[in-house]
Amino acid sequence: MAHYKDLIGSELRLNTRSYRRQSAVRRGVITEIGDATNQQSLYTAAQTVATDLGTYHPQASSLPLQNISIRRIGADRAEYAAEYGHTGSSFNDASQVSVSHQGQQVLLVPWPSEVASGRRWTPNEYPPLVPVRATVLEITLVKTFTSLTAVQNAIGSSGLVNKVNNATVSIGGIDYPANSLLFDGFESAWDQNNVLDGVQIRFTYQHRRYIDGSGVTRGWEFPYYEKISSRPYWQAQFQAPLSASFATIT
Repeated sequence: MAHYKDLIGSELRLNTRSYRRQSAVRRGVITEIGDATNQQSLYTAAQTVATDLGTYHPQASSLPLQNISIRRIGADRAEYAAEYGHTGSSFNDASQVSVSHQGQQVLLVPWPSEVASGRRWTPNEYPPLVPVRATVLEITLVKTFTSLTAVQNAIGSSGLVNKVNNATVSIGGIDYPANSLLFDGFESAWDQNNVLDGVQIRFTYQHRRYIDGSGVTRGWEFPYYEKISSRPYWQAQFQAPLSASFATIT
C-alpha cells in the first residue's frame, strides 16, 4: 500500500494553557487497498494507517491518536481522517481556584467561664454547652505538577490527607489562618505515558468564633471541658487537630 500523509484539510490546534485543550486532524490517502469484501480492505487500510501514524502526534507529542475515519474514494484507494485529542476527566486550568459556601453548622461548645454560662458548676456534673455557628466553605485549587513523581512527593507520600494547616495559607490571594483548612484529598488524570493533567486539590474551611471574651476565631480545634480541682471545677480546652505544612500543595 502507498500512504500519503498530511494532505490538504489537515489541522492542528494548540493551546498555551493546557495540553488537554489541544487537538489535531491528519488527513491522507492510502492506495492499493484491494477489493476484499465485508469492508476487509478498509479495515486493513485503517490498521496500516494507525501503524504508520503511531500512537501520538509527531509534533504535539502529548496528543494521542483517538479515531480513524476511512472511506473508499475509488476502486483501489481510500481517504482517511485521523483525530488526535483527549477524552475523559481533566482539570485543565492551572492556578484555578473556586470557593463555594456550604452553609452553616450549629455546634455545641464549652462556655468560656462559669460566670458567662449563668449557672453554678459542680464537680460531679458536666457543665452546660453553648451553641455557636460555624461557617463552612469548600475550596478547590487546580495546580499543575511536572510529573507523577512530583505529585507523589507533594501529596501521596506526605500524609497530608485529613490534616489541617499548621500556619497561615494563602490560596488565590486569600489568607486562611492556621487550623482552619482541612485537606480532604485530590483528583487527577494522566495517561499511560504519564502525561500529567492538572491536580484538583480540595480543602474544607471552617470558621468558628467562640464566646470567650477575646473574639478568638477557631477552626478545626476540638472543644471540651477539662476537670480541675478547685472552683469552678471545669475549664474550657481546645485540642489542636493533626496538622502539617501545606507548602507543597498550595
